[in-house]
Amino acid sequence: MSAPDGKRRLPVIKETPEGEEPPPEERPGSQWVWASAIITVLLWTLVSGGSNAILQRAGVESVGILVGVSVGSLFVAALVGGLATGRFGLKAERKHATYGTVAAAAFGWVLSISAGLNAAPIPFWFAVLAVLGGLAWGGGVLGYRLGKRLRPA
Repeated sequence: MSAPDGKRRLPVIKETPEGEEPPPEERPGSQWVWASAIITVLLWTLVSGGSNAILQRAGVESVGILVGVSVGSLFVAALVGGLATGRFGLKAERKHATYGTVAAAAFGWVLSISAGLNAAPIPFWFAVLAVLGGLAWGGGVLGYRLGKRLRPA
């Protein structure tokens, strides 16, 4: 591939012949674990932070309500992470969506312990991990099922 000026050029854009569609995305399922984890963490942070800020401005001071909204936002974020995996991950399976969402919940759990909230006894923290992991798993499964239904035929 030499140009008229004598320099070798690499092809930059590979064009598909007219009438042919490019092949669908074929990423391995393991990459969707990371994708669902990142989507879940980002959305969990945004939804939880935003909703807690709105509630605090509205004058809600109940810790139970604020924690409940944060935990509920984890479920919503896991649902969206599973939905993206089910819809766009052609080689991804349900386990890939749930591994990512549960990993995101475990990441949040580790952050809360390392932030100095470790005054509670150890069994309490493992109970919290079980609840967060269960919610993230449920959201990931439900989202994956919805996403799989939304795939083009």
